[in-house]
Amino acid sequence: MISLKLTVEETEVGLTPERLALARRLLNDAGFVVFENAFTPEFVQSLADAYEPLLEKHMEAMGGWEGLDGKTFGEKHVGFFPPLFPPLADERLAAHPVAVQVARATLGEGVQCSFYHTNTAYPGSGYQPVHRDTGHLFPGNFTPTPPTHLVVNVPFCPFTLENGATEVWPASHWITDLDLADPSKLDERAENLPSIRTILPVGSLVLRDLRTWHRGTPNLSQETRTMIAIVYQREWVACKTVNVPKSTWDSWSPSAQKLYRNNAVVPDEEHVPTHW
Repeated sequence: MISLKLTVEETEVGLTPERLALARRLLNDAGFVVFENAFTPEFVQSLADAYEPLLEKHMEAMGGWEGLDGKTFGEKHVGFFPPLFPPLADERLAAHPVAVQVARATLGEGVQCSFYHTNTAYPGSGYQPVHRDTGHLFPGNFTPTPPTHLVVNVPFCPFTLENGATEVWPASHWITDLDLADPSKLDERAENLPSIRTILPVGSLVLRDLRTWHRGTPNLSQETRTMIAIVYQREWVACKTVNVPKSTWDSWSPSAQKLYRNNAVVPDEEHVPTHW
């Protein structure tokens, strides 16, 4: 798996034109691109530390595993929308300069964001079905179209074979002849196509075309394996909005505010995370 190792300067101001062209080529060819050194280990640890009690609270509110029976996408894979307060809504995560730069170059200057989610594989988790997070504009047509959505995935720990690193099918975003109406066809087709596991060090950021086939894999370790999922989309794509706490909004730069402009800004005490 080819990764671009970011410099400190790139994590602050973005890529040079040459590096941006390379990132976009990898994204176009494979359906995803990996950036290492996007965050410091200390920052990632602060994310993990803030997330764990929120995950415990979510599990308790849902009634534990008994309450979640039949409500998870894959055995012991849990996802929920976290409250949008720092550090989980820190601008370095919500609008990383490199992720936003590549997204704007790929999806247009009017790119927007209104999906801020987490995914956790618990010890003992199984395989998710092979899936893609969005379909093609014209399913069944053999002519692919440019991307409409990109997702930013940031792992809160190293992703390894043992703890269930996400499996991805490179270039599968160009396969247009399968309809989402029957997701099982992806499992059948994927059996005969090459895939890779996204083995990632702490501090990595993955930018992926939402049409790219992927799945969570079994977590054989004794620790949870979490990543955040932030979706960027073209400005003309309809979307459900979230609400952003006023203190978080005020902490963001004008560039980040532009990215989240279509969401409601509410007083901190009125902020309620999105629910499925």
